[in-house]
Amino acid sequence: TEKECFETLLRLYKNYKSGQGRTTLEEERLLLKAKEEKEEQEREVAQRNSFAAFFYDVYYPNAQTRVKKSSYTKTEIHVRLWIDPVTKNTPFDQISLAHAEKIRNNLVKAGKSARTQEYVFTSMGAIWKAAQEYGLTDRICPTKLFSFKLPKVNNSSLRFLTSEEEEVI
Repeated sequence: TEKECFETLLRLYKNYKSGQGRTTLEEERLLLKAKEEKEEQEREVAQRNSFAAFFYDVYYPNAQTRVKKSSYTKTEIHVRLWIDPVTKNTPFDQISLAHAEKIRNNLVKAGKSARTQEYVFTSMGAIWKAAQEYGLTDRICPTKLFSFKLPKVNNSSLRFLTSEEEEVI
């Protein structure tokens, strides 16, 4: 509008008189363009440092050459079904305890056992440790924090009596 144009012109004229700040529209446009480019670069770097990007670009291809097929397949399933839907393109430095809690809540809602939860968070911890070794993060994995608790796994098996043993009793 006319008012906005006049205010911009007045501001540029004051900058010209004081010798500080931008004095032309061209300078403002260049500064705005540089700022947008910097933000875009930061977004790209953050996306490259995200959990999913690291897993699919670095960890998973390496795992295919050094561990059993069943192991890296299970890890990929854990990431695809449980971890990635929560973390999405979140950079490692922004993944928090809240993300781990949300993953656990999703597992509980789906009726997954305590052992499955343990496996999913073990996979997450292994990927996180690899990211630390690659220098993508220096933070501790949220699943390793004291306040993060998983349900106890009951590993005991029940044995039923055979017919012969039942007769003896």
